Amino acid sequence: MLSQAGQGVLYSAIHRDTRQPVAVKVFAAEAFAASRVSDAAKLEHPHIVPILNSGIDGDAGFVATELLPGGDLLQLVRRSRRVPYEKAVALVLQAARALQHAAEHGIVHGHVGPTNMLLGADGALRLSDFGWAGLHPVPEIINQQSDEERSSRTSRCCCGSSP
Repeated sequence: MLSQAGQGVLYSAIHRDTRQPVAVKVFAAEAFAASRVSDAAKLEHPHIVPILNSGIDGDAGFVATELLPGGDLLQLVRRSRRVPYEKAVALVLQAARALQHAAEHGIVHGHVGPTNMLLGADGALRLSDFGWAGLHPVPEIINQQSDEERSSRTSRCCCGSSP
């Protein structure tokens, strides 16, 4: 087991077909939104972790993704205490590019945070938790929020404070 939080438990495993290491998030089947996972699985971008497989097995839903060896952004900050300015700017730009790509495909992540920003062996950021994190169509969110709500939500996402 890699971690346990919120909606499920995260395991490391070996993909049965490719023999590559994968991360598998397992959660209650009623929390599984197949259409959301399907939409997220279509996102192909160098800063988005690809969904390799998903489904329901009995009373459990699962999503398998590439397993990235660099941990998440929260772990990096805790390890380093200070991330050099240039690296921090590069990571923010990578996250922004991933979010822009998703938005261009009609998807808003829903809860961007440091534990959903994973690091590859090369140090590049890859945004995860698309599909099971409560994706919402872009127009639905935009049309239902006032300017103040949109500004507040953006600030929370960018600055990392809780809603």
